[in-house]
Amino acid sequence: MYGGNHLHAAAPPRNHPHRHLLSSEVFYFIVSLAICVICFLTAFYIQAYSHQYSEVFHFPESFVRDYGRVERKLKVYIYPGGDFQSPTEMTGMYGSEAYFFKNLKESRFLTTDPLKAHLFFIPISWHQMRTQGTPYEKMISIVENYVESIISKYPYWNRTDGADHFFLICHDIGLEVADGVPIFSKNNSIRLVCPAIPYRHIPYKNIRLPPVNQPFSHPPPGNALPQVNRTSPGAGIPNSEIRASLEQQWKDDTELESELVWNDTAEGYLLLDEKIHRRKFCICLHGFPTNTSLIADSIRYGCVPVIFSSYLNFPFNDVLDWHKFSIILAEEDVHLLRDTLKGIRRANFTRFQNNLLKVQKRFEWNSPPLRFDAFHMVLFDLWQRHFNEPTSVLEIFPGTPDLVSAAIRMWIMAAFARLVFRDVDDVIVFVKVNNTVALAAATYEAYSPNEDPAVVMHVRKERTAAAIQDVVRSKLPNEDSFNHDRNGNVHLRKSYIGNT
Repeated sequence: MYGGNHLHAAAPPRNHPHRHLLSSEVFYFIVSLAICVICFLTAFYIQAYSHQYSEVFHFPESFVRDYGRVERKLKVYIYPGGDFQSPTEMTGMYGSEAYFFKNLKESRFLTTDPLKAHLFFIPISWHQMRTQGTPYEKMISIVENYVESIISKYPYWNRTDGADHFFLICHDIGLEVADGVPIFSKNNSIRLVCPAIPYRHIPYKNIRLPPVNQPFSHPPPGNALPQVNRTSPGAGIPNSEIRASLEQQWKDDTELESELVWNDTAEGYLLLDEKIHRRKFCICLHGFPTNTSLIADSIRYGCVPVIFSSYLNFPFNDVLDWHKFSIILAEEDVHLLRDTLKGIRRANFTRFQNNLLKVQKRFEWNSPPLRFDAFHMVLFDLWQRHFNEPTSVLEIFPGTPDLVSAAIRMWIMAAFARLVFRDVDDVIVFVKVNNTVALAAATYEAYSPNEDPAVVMHVRKERTAAAIQDVVRSKLPNEDSFNHDRNGNVHLRKSYIGNT
């Protein structure tokens, strides 16, 4: 003890183990990789599920993806109104009208809240008014007063000038009445047109409905369709010049037998049924009203339709590739038919017939409606017509199923590039084009050590390039950082790009 004062030696500093924190670049890369795995799994599902449609749809992957969106999101509001809204005829050439009314009212797409609606249905039954004996002039007055009352009571028509509204026409008198209503003459609204309407069809605004099949005695044959090598050229009006030409061609032909099957009696329909059920090809001549009915019947029975038409707009033509399950010839090419049919090999015919089996459900009307049936395909067409958005503004990787997938792949590449090029900030640009947020993804070009890293955006559509360039220019320090190559790619010599 040396008094009360104690000398305490300072404790040596404790050695803490050094914590190696992940750099932001590594963390960015790991998170991006995880998201990319999820995206690839989703893309794999879409590609696998869409494979069954690859032969009959124009864009099978887009159809699978967008059809799912329709089922999850689409809501339709039906305006209330008078007694003329409920058609009752469920068969015949106007049956599509009644089925659509009934299906919509019993489907999950219907909403009673117009604020939740994407589309608005004006429930006018022209055929019902005609059946009730309503004069033409009075029909115009009824429709005009009804539409004007909708516009004055609800704000939704004026919001889009009727572009998100649609109505249905299944009677030729409906076209004349609609033309007599000034508000409809602008063609802003979408028209659902029954197949019995042969004229005034506007492909980018109108949607063709498939007809309702007549009740037949045979069930759809499926894969058991008899492989009989015969044809039936018999649908069309009795004085059809095309049919007369076919009869003249096949007058002495023993391999391709020509038989007339059309008449307007019930026995005629049964006879038509028997003949379609036994044949490979069904020749569908253009004429009112049997052309579209026979096309639908041919599809139902796996009889490959041979269609003579230079202008007929087919149901779901934007979605289904009709050339994969039917033979379409211009009316002036009637002389080529015999050689065309004889030139089809067995393997090609089998492909046609298998594709017919794939599309049969798309032309069926059911109550209640079933997935992928005619009603759902009409709603899908409505969704496409109304929203009409490009699937993407930019294409980085050809064949990618989704723009988001491409962007995430680019995100991974960007993260890796940031590990290499520490002086580069962002390589992903968010661009708003036509009220749609698109991703302008970027890649790194090979460059010499003395050059700055270059970023390239591959612009798919020329009309969007100017909008993208304006956004990019607003984020760059000077014009020298922005240029084009001879291929039209946009080069950014320095990356000072943020989110817009």
